[in-house]
Amino acid sequence: MAIAHGRIRRKFTRDSRGMRYEVVGPATDEREIAIICRIKSTGRLLLITTYALEETK
Repeated sequence: MAIAHGRIRRKFTRDSRGMRYEVVGPATDEREIAIICRIKSTGRLLLITTYALEETK
């Protein structure tokens, strides 16, 4: 859901394996999450890590 409804917040360009993206969007339980991913040369999306963003009070 986060990839479909989120946005690219950052691009990491200094990686010899290719560009990585940080996508931020809503999880199915409505928390805000971030996903670090890469588009491989085959065209497939590689999910590297996913984490919940901290809530600010």
